[in-house]
This record gives sequence, C-alpha cells and structure tokens, in this order.
Amino acid sequence: MATTDQYTIRGSLFPVRNCLRFLGGDTDDRINANTAATDAVTRTDANGTFSAWIMVPNTTETALSIVCMGDTDANELINFSLNTGLLTLTIIDGGTAQVTTQEDAITIKPHKWTHVAVVQKASDSGPKIYVNGVKVAATNDVTTDVDEWINTALTGLDNFTIGMAMFNNTTVQEFKGYISDVKYWSKALTAAEIVADMNGASLTDDATYLRNHWDMDGDFLDNGIGADNGTLTGDCVLGQAAEFESRLTFATGIPVVADLVKIALTDNMGMAYVVQQA
Repeated sequence: MATTDQYTIRGSLFPVRNCLRFLGGDTDDRINANTAATDAVTRTDANGTFSAWIMVPNTTETALSIVCMGDTDANELINFSLNTGLLTLTIIDGGTAQVTTQEDAITIKPHKWTHVAVVQKASDSGPKIYVNGVKVAATNDVTTDVDEWINTALTGLDNFTIGMAMFNNTTVQEFKGYISDVKYWSKALTAAEIVADMNGASLTDDATYLRNHWDMDGDFLDNGIGADNGTLTGDCVLGQAAEFESRLTFATGIPVVADLVKIALTDNMGMAYVVQQA
C-alpha cells in the first residue's frame, strides 16, 4: 500500500443483526443448550424445522456446523451445516448414516446475511432446504431412511449446540462467521411460514411449536416455549454485525501502511462518513 494508492470497498451497512461471532480456528467455541435436545427426545418429535441467519467469509470451508443435536457419547446426531458452501442436513443413528441431504449448487454468498432453514416432515421423501425463503434444489445423497427424525430411533440425543457439532465425545465443524436468530420448531413449517419467519413475523403456531429461539440480543436466553437457555463455551463474541463490517473483519493479510489511511463510507441514505487512521 503506497501513499497514492486508492482502494474502493463496497458493502452495505445494513442490515445490522444481533449475532454471535465465531472467529474460527478453535475446537471448543459454541453455545450449549442441552435440554433442548433432551426435551425433543422426551416429546418424540416426528417433524422439525431449524432456521437461522448466517454470514460467512467464504464458501470454501469444508464443514461449518450451524446447529446440531448430538449424543454426547455415541455416533448419533442431527447436524445442519455448511460444507464447501453447500447447506447440508446429516442424520446418523447408532453409527449408521440415515440421510445426507445437500444442496445441488451453492446459493450462499460470502459477506451477506442469509436466512437458511431445513424442514423434515415424516413421509415427505426427505429434508427440504430453504435459502432466503426459497426451497432450493437438493439431493438425498444418503437414503437409508430419508424420513428419519427424533421419534424413530434418535433416543440418545442429549446435547444441542450452535456453531459446532458435538457428539461421540468429539467436537468438530466449528463455525466461522456470524450466526443470528436460531430457532427450532417441533413441526414442519410450510413454505409460506418459512418466508414469514425470514421476514421477522410471528407464526400462528409459535405458542405451540416454537420450542427454541435464541435471538443473540446480548444474551443466550431462549425465547421459545422451551426456555432452554444457552451457555457459552470458548471465545465466541456477542455483538452486532453488518455486511460491510464483515468485509473488513475477514480481510486477509496486513497491509504495509506508508502514510495516512482514509476510508470513506456512504450509507443507503447517501450520507458519507470518513474513517481516518494515521
């Protein structure tokens, strides 16, 4: 970086979301809300829906767990994750993979807040994945039992993690980026309900089926009917993030600064701001 160089960085200052930031690189960064899993086992949920907002720095990471129900000491889990940019639902029961449903093409864009959801409905030919309210093309790559869910045989699930998969005495797939507004319903949401959730609307059946909702608004309280409050483990950071912030946060390398650094920002109202660093 020389004194006469000029760089243009484009990115929205909006939307700003309350979120949990995962730096990546550690092996223990997560939120635990284990009673959310044991309660689901007690209820013997036959259907379910996970949703969340995520923002990631790239689509090249091999395995980033968004939310996972796992068995602490057995090879059993339900894991909603991002694998090389492809949203994936993996279900393992007693060490046997029951279903792996994965997007056919990458729909996530780096540095953009994206609403993601996965729906599992009994006898509906496998999970359905939604991105920004739209059901995306996906393939059931493993089809042992594509309608597997908690009521069938997943009786050992005893932990619920956000930002990491935890099962069989291991913690893997630490998330990298930002996660916000994580929800679990004990029903299969319709396409219209997925859109309503993305738009921030309450659903008619929330009082009955919205078991868990962690909005990351300064704490890990569960605003769902389950009241399964989370506990932070590791070095994740609560805060707020906008898309422009993400672009700066995930810049790689350290520039050699020969002189004054000046960054000009313009918001969506046309207001200009200058950040200056000697």
